Amino acid sequence: MQVMLERGFLDREQQGRGHLYTAGIAREDTQDRPLDGFLQGTFGGSAKGLVMRALGNHKASGRHRRTESPDRPDRKGRKTSEQGSVLPVRLLLAAGADPDQVNSEGLTARELARAAGHDDILRLLT
Repeated sequence: MQVMLERGFLDREQQGRGHLYTAGIAREDTQDRPLDGFLQGTFGGSAKGLVMRALGNHKASGRHRRTESPDRPDRKGRKTSEQGSVLPVRLLLAAGADPDQVNSEGLTARELARAAGHDDILRLLT
């Protein structure tokens, strides 16, 4: 705990003979640091690059090409909309990723999502 206190992860308050430790870093900062480090180290800080890479590297399987209702469960009981990578795309959009940026082949994230049959992701990007 002393090391965490020294590094600024904890705050300490004296209470009688003991100490009360509380978080010294906000939850958002704790979550942002690893993500920022990953984006910086892997994609040069470009959230857009991560979105483009994530959408461009995956081939759509039959389950992702379905035209069924997104609320209809599949064979494993999951909703169709839960099968894609919706959460990472939401996070990247919230972080300022531009869905209109084109990749090296001149394709946008929307075009890649459409081609891969990711209708749930396409709805987020429009």
